Amino acid sequence: MISLSLQFLWMAITKNFDRLDCLPVSTWNNGKVHKLRDSVIHLMRGEIYDVADTKVFCLLVVLHLMISTVLPRLKKLKANYAAGVLDKTDKNFEHNLKKLKHSGLAYRVNHLNWWAQEMPNDTEMDYALAKILKNNF
Repeated sequence: MISLSLQFLWMAITKNFDRLDCLPVSTWNNGKVHKLRDSVIHLMRGEIYDVADTKVFCLLVVLHLMISTVLPRLKKLKANYAAGVLDKTDKNFEHNLKKLKHSGLAYRVNHLNWWAQEMPNDTEMDYALAKILKNNF
């Protein structure tokens, strides 16, 4: 049995990509990372890390629970709510926010607690697939 001791394990479902994208990329255990602090790192999507003589593939894809619960009910409101993701620059933001709050539905606000980058794009998926094939996963 492999025993692995970690000082700190942190996983955020919602990441602040505005902040992460400003950090320099460095290498940790043969994979790319963003270092937030010495003991806090962001493992980057599609990377393979060597941890305790084991290869660990990282591809966190977040499909918010709200999408599965909100989408069917949004049709009862209006289809333009984009699965409960609001944009503060939208001229109807306050109206839409009030309506969603009143409805009790879950919602997110773009660049506050939701980022489009939470879902991998085609380039990231191609990169991840190439890494998997290269490492015989």
